[in-house]
Amino acid sequence: ITQKMADGTERVTELAMADWGTMGSYHKISARIAAREMADDLYIEIKDAEGYVYNEEYFTSVRGYAGRALASSTTTDYVRIMMIDMLNYGAAAQNHFKYNTADLANNELTEAQQALATAKVTCTNNQVKDTTVYGANLSLEDSILLNTFFKGLKNKDVTTMYAMVNFTDFEGKAKEVRMEGTEFEKYGSSGDIYKIVVDDVVLADAKTLVTVTLYNADGTVFGAGTDSVESYVARAESNNADTYGLYANIMKFATSAYNYIINK
Repeated sequence: ITQKMADGTERVTELAMADWGTMGSYHKISARIAAREMADDLYIEIKDAEGYVYNEEYFTSVRGYAGRALASSTTTDYVRIMMIDMLNYGAAAQNHFKYNTADLANNELTEAQQALATAKVTCTNNQVKDTTVYGANLSLEDSILLNTFFKGLKNKDVTTMYAMVNFTDFEGKAKEVRMEGTEFEKYGSSGDIYKIVVDDVVLADAKTLVTVTLYNADGTVFGAGTDSVESYVARAESNNADTYGLYANIMKFATSAYNYIINK
C-alpha cells in the first residue's frame, strides 16, 4: 500500500496476506488513514515473495470512495449523510493540523450535499472523576481515542497494576476490558502521571460513558474516572478551545455514524 502524502513523499506499508481480513468470499486489505489524510491518494499492489505483481495497481482515496457513494443512486440517506459528515471532519482536521489545506477533503461537495450535513450537536459534560485523575484528552490520528490520565504514581510499580474499562456500547451491550500496567504510557518525565488509552470505543460510541478504574497489584482500587468523547467536546466548547471546530465535526460524524449503524 503506497500513500502519496501532501508533501510529495510516499508512505509504503507492506501487509502480509496473513494480516488481510475477509468480507464474505473476498479478501480485505485495510489501510490506517488519519482524518487529515482523507484526500491522499492510495495505490495498492498485490505481490508474491519474488515481487511479481498480480494485479493492476488499484488507486483510491477516502474522498474518492465517499464521492462514489454519494454519486450512487442506491446509497441510502443514512450513508449519504455519514459520507458528507466524514468529509467535513476530514477537512476540519486538515485545517487544524495545517495539512494539505489547498485540497480539502470536502472541496467536491455541492451546496445541496452540504445542506444534508448534520447540524450542530449539543454536547453535555458528564465527566465524573476522583482526585487521582489528572485529566483526559482525545488522540486524533488514524482513529479517535479517549485517553485518561492518572496521577500519584511516582512511587508505584505501575507494571504490576491494571485497569478495568467498562462501558455499554451503542448496541446496548455491556463491555469490560482489562488493561495491564505494562500497557500504560508514561506522561512527562516525573513518573507521576500515566496515560491509559481506551481503544475499544468506536466512533458511534461518542456519547457513551466509559469508566476506567485503576487497581493496585493487590486488587484494591487506586482511582477511577468516567468520561466520554461527548463530555470532552463539551468541555472544549465551554473553554473556548481553538480546536472546538474540529471536535464539533467529530460529534457530527459520530452522530451520523451512529444513525447509520442502528438503521442499516
